[in-house]
Amino acid sequence: LDVGMKVGTKPLLTTNHTPKNLQPILIVGCGEISDYYFNSLLMKPGYVVIGVVDVDAEKSKSFSSKVNAMQLQKYSNDGVCVFGTSIAEVLKEQCFSFFKRYKCSKKTIAVNLTPAEYHFEINKEILGEHKCHLFTEKPMADTVEQGAQLLELAQQNNLKLSVAPVTCMGESQRTMQYIVNERKDIFGAPKYGTCNLFCGSMYPYDFRMNLWKKH
Repeated sequence: LDVGMKVGTKPLLTTNHTPKNLQPILIVGCGEISDYYFNSLLMKPGYVVIGVVDVDAEKSKSFSSKVNAMQLQKYSNDGVCVFGTSIAEVLKEQCFSFFKRYKCSKKTIAVNLTPAEYHFEINKEILGEHKCHLFTEKPMADTVEQGAQLLELAQQNNLKLSVAPVTCMGESQRTMQYIVNERKDIFGAPKYGTCNLFCGSMYPYDFRMNLWKKH
């Protein structure tokens, strides 16, 4: 295959991957951030979303329709993404409709995008019960002890465990830290600074949607 997504007439992405050697991705949680993750995956060759999960069946169904439409342009596959309200349900279906059909032997990477208060239990299910590699939004657990449990599960099952980085460790923030601390010749010594503390993801969904998101 040599198929590209196109913006106007300019190819955005070309790939020679076939379903057999693609890296299967399972997205758990179809909220606002899922679009960002999926669009990022679309920009990179070699990844295919084979399933989406959300407790809201209509939300997962709608998101899977979008995924299939976009991946059709990318890989010319015929709708490999299925939807469901549980991880077990989606993986069971894909055991037959994707892995056996395309003879794909790669282990699935689950991407946990659910609200923070559910991260630990869902991450534990992914690593322990379903034995998928895991990339989870932060925090991966509520306590250090829970985090250690997840790490142990990943090691026991020979799985990869990764967590989204804290924003303050991002490239822009660390560059500014370097400039302020090491390169005062650029704009001199700082006289004052401002700081904003945001921790909305740890609050309940209704609070986030009805209070701070309106400001």
